[in-house]
Amino acid sequence: RGRDEPATVRVYTVCDESKYLIVRNVPSLGCGDELGTLFSSYGPLEECKPMDAEDCEEYTDVFFIKFSQLSNAR
Repeated sequence: RGRDEPATVRVYTVCDESKYLIVRNVPSLGCGDELGTLFSSYGPLEECKPMDAEDCEEYTDVFFIKFSQLSNAR
């Protein structure tokens, strides 16, 4: 590479390389099963569980969703 040539830059984002999703502001009405059903329409899920340690607003939940394939999470 010469001095005048621009450097090659490769950008990776979480969306490009992760099969995990964090869904915030889900109403605290016990709708985790429904959320799993909705997201499974994009592909099979390995996990769909609430994240109890995560800070969130009152009366809302945060869910951790893990797809079995990277392409489904995209």
